[in-house]
Parts: sequence; structure tokens; C-alpha cells
Amino acid sequence: MMPRVLRCWGTAKNKSFTISHTTYEAYREFVDTRSAEVVTNIAICLIHQANYLLNQQIRRLEQDFLKEGGLRERMTKYRPASSSARMRGNDEGGVSE
Repeated sequence: MMPRVLRCWGTAKNKSFTISHTTYEAYREFVDTRSAEVVTNIAICLIHQANYLLNQQIRRLEQDFLKEGGLRERMTKYRPASSSARMRGNDEGGVSE
């Protein structure tokens, strides 16, 4: 069986496909009624959009890490001052045996 060579659309606006749904059922009509070329390009559009969204999420996580630090830094920052004061008080002779 010979593979078919399908033309990729590129970024031409007249054939671009806007993605706004999240389930296969939303695309079933397109897949069942379109040619292999159209379905392939729909899949490529989905891949590009998923890639874009993942890149945006990674950039945001990097920014948050640089701004707020990692888990340990955030835990230290938000630990209540009274809790640390109580812990120091117990270490300095709070409970006797």
C-alpha cells in the first residue's frame, strides 16, 4: 500500500481552521464528511494550537517560579509568624520533663 502525499495548507487565512471545541464529537462531522487532506490539516491545526497553549503555560510557570520561587520558598513565605515564634519558644525551654 503506497502512502498518499497530501498538501499541507500552511497559514493561508482562507483555509485556516479555528478550534473552539474540546471533544472529538465536536469534530466528527468534519472528519466523516471531509477529504483526507482536510482532516489531516485539521489535525495539524489541533497540534499547533495544543503546542501554543502548552508553550504559554510553560512560560507562565517559569515567570511564576522566578517571581515567587519554588514550593519550599512559598511555604516559608506563607508560614505564619506566630507558628515559628511558638516553635522557638518550645525549643528555648517551653516544656519540661
